[in-house]
Amino acid sequence: MNNIKDLYIKRVDSFNKRLNETKRKQLVLSILRLIAFIAILVSVFYLPRLSVLLCIITCIITSVVIFTVFLLMVKKFSFFNYRINHLEKLIQINKNEIDALKFNYEAFEDGAEFIDHDHPYSFDLDIFGAGSMFQYLNRTSTFHGKMELSGWLSKVNTNADEVIHKQNVIKELASRVELRQNFQAAGQIFNETRSDYEDIIGWLSEKDIINHKKVYYFLSYFFPILTLISAGLTIADFDWFPVLIMVFLFQLLFVGLHLRKTNRLHSLIGKKLGLLKKIFRLLAYIENEDFHSENLISIQDQLKSGQ
Repeated sequence: MNNIKDLYIKRVDSFNKRLNETKRKQLVLSILRLIAFIAILVSVFYLPRLSVLLCIITCIITSVVIFTVFLLMVKKFSFFNYRINHLEKLIQINKNEIDALKFNYEAFEDGAEFIDHDHPYSFDLDIFGAGSMFQYLNRTSTFHGKMELSGWLSKVNTNADEVIHKQNVIKELASRVELRQNFQAAGQIFNETRSDYEDIIGWLSEKDIINHKKVYYFLSYFFPILTLISAGLTIADFDWFPVLIMVFLFQLLFVGLHLRKTNRLHSLIGKKLGLLKKIFRLLAYIENEDFHSENLISIQDQLKSGQ
């Protein structure tokens, strides 16, 4: 147990150092962004003093350079933000494990919502609730994972082969501290709820209009091509302008007929963007790992094949 505790303590120290270094880099980036903003203000006052041609050329070059640098800074700043959140979660995860070694499991969800007074054994054996088996084992970072764990603890598995496969998975993952904690930290950055989970599942189960209706699939290519052709003909001969207007109005009508569903999906995806990013990162951890147990390889193959 002392070896495990020492491991967690070392990881806390290591992550603290990396966190401080990342915050320092983010501060430097913030200063550079301020300098870039000041440079823009200076250019606004200085450029008009140049000749017209030189001013135009300088404005174009300066705008492209500053805009490119600004986008790179925004992207890097976003990366630092995520990195800081991730490191903070890793530090907390290791601190929680140190507390768990002292039999303090308060940091872990106890699964009280799964308490069933009529269950054959889970209530009598304190499978769920404060100080329960669920709380002792729970390291889930998704709502579905929590549901799976509660299902495993609520149902007796009499299939010896499945039990052995799960034991092999646990044995392999037990030695992969880096993978487990990174996966857990990535999952904890966005706390999903039951409604989040159900909304995403509902959205994924909906039919894709474009791919399930051939006419929509055809129109998704036909309208852009027709618009480009009409625009080209209008430029060559203005008499084609009414045709361009008709094409535009027809597309506007088509969009209007589907506006309610489009707005609903846009609202759903906008609100669940954090959850979708979280799922993407978690899947990436699984897909990029080199597993050896049969079950983990099977899961990995399913993800890579899109099944």
